Amino acid sequence: GAVYDLACNPKQVFLNRLNNRTRIKNLYIVGAKGFPGHGIIGALISAFSLSDLLLENKLTRGKILL
Repeated sequence: GAVYDLACNPKQVFLNRLNNRTRIKNLYIVGAKGFPGHGIIGALISAFSLSDLLLENKLTRGKILL
C-alpha cells in the first residue's frame, strides 16, 4: 500500500478500480480509487454537501453553488 491510500498497480486501473458502493447503506467511495468515481472534486463536493446538510443549509443558505 501507499502511505495514505491503496497500492497503485496496473491491476487497479480503469474498470478494475474499487466498486463505489459499500456495504453501508448510502455510503459510497467517491475518490479516484472508486469506479465510477469523481476523484478529488467529487470527494470535496460530497463532503461539503453533507456538511451543509448537517448544518441545516448554514453554509449555502439554501442556494445551489454548482
